[in-house]
Amino acid sequence: MRASLLLLAACLAAAPAAAQTTSKTTVSVVVDSANRRVVITAGPFDLAEAKPMPGMAHDMMHMTMSPMMRFEWPVDGWLNGVNVKITTGGGDTVPIRILHHMPMFNFDRRSLVHTMVERLFSWGQDTKEITLPAGVATPLPKGDHLGFVVAWHNDTGQPLHDAYLHIYLTYLAPQKVKAAVIPWYVDVWNVYGGQNDFDLPPGPSTQRFYFQVPVAGRIIAMGGHMHDYGQWVALIDSATGKTLVKLRTDENKQGHITETGRFVFGFNDDALPIKAHHTYIAESHYDNISGKAIPQGGMGLLAGVFEPADLALLPKLDLTDPNTVKDLKSFPPDLGDEDAEMQDGHDHMHMDMPMPKDSTGGKPPRR
Repeated sequence: MRASLLLLAACLAAAPAAAQTTSKTTVSVVVDSANRRVVITAGPFDLAEAKPMPGMAHDMMHMTMSPMMRFEWPVDGWLNGVNVKITTGGGDTVPIRILHHMPMFNFDRRSLVHTMVERLFSWGQDTKEITLPAGVATPLPKGDHLGFVVAWHNDTGQPLHDAYLHIYLTYLAPQKVKAAVIPWYVDVWNVYGGQNDFDLPPGPSTQRFYFQVPVAGRIIAMGGHMHDYGQWVALIDSATGKTLVKLRTDENKQGHITETGRFVFGFNDDALPIKAHHTYIAESHYDNISGKAIPQGGMGLLAGVFEPADLALLPKLDLTDPNTVKDLKSFPPDLGDEDAEMQDGHDHMHMDMPMPKDSTGGKPPRR
């Protein structure tokens, strides 16, 4: 499996700053059938220079969050790879580091563990091109309703005008898929409709999340995400206490994270078996050496590639589920909503979206 995992851990907490789009910002979808890829282009964006605000953890207060940018999957092809780049209107490449994080959502499928819409993949400042092996892909039927948001962090030292985001999604014909995989996403501090970062006390601290998976399968690869002072994030079998995966961080002498580990098990006997309806633990461990508490300073995610034993047993998306409603309502408004430039990015999800396929219940009511 080359370079990166299908789903790299995302910093999904919404930034409180308003989206910085222009009245001309649009999203276009082009099918490049010769290269078996879908090209999504969003822009132009006007991005102010990021201004640090002392005392705020991880620069969260000087990011800018885009509106929700929606599109329908236009081909009969399953997702096999992702790449992202940023350019100016003149075609010059912009450093990818200004894209702090970009989660892609599938509004037609539920997340495997958490009762919320699927996080199909995420892109961050250090994400490399994602390419699954030949014959391996994530089911993505034509017409699925997808959407993404971008948290910008323009640290170039000057405003950026007419920036464009390009997302390249490669696909396979369903009949050529030999192994169907879906995203594995587990958050030790998942707050439906809220932020998934937690306060860090001084010194060592541990967070644990107990969960079950509704369908048996195998973990093919796993990555992690933590914030500064993070030591490791792990997957543990609660019945035996055995640590199944432990992803350590690399950090500098000041405790700042440079990388969180990742591990590729493989598709053969090395794949990690996961039992249905068996209790597992996601655990994160920090050692805050700063000597003071850090509000919203911690995050612990396990994300990767999961091969379910039976796709038909995947949990269905239920739009009447209270947690799913909270999740949807926490998203930024849709691009083009008349209030999108005036809202703070929370609690005003545009609900007039098409009904997801194979889901139960009706649309969540407006709040």
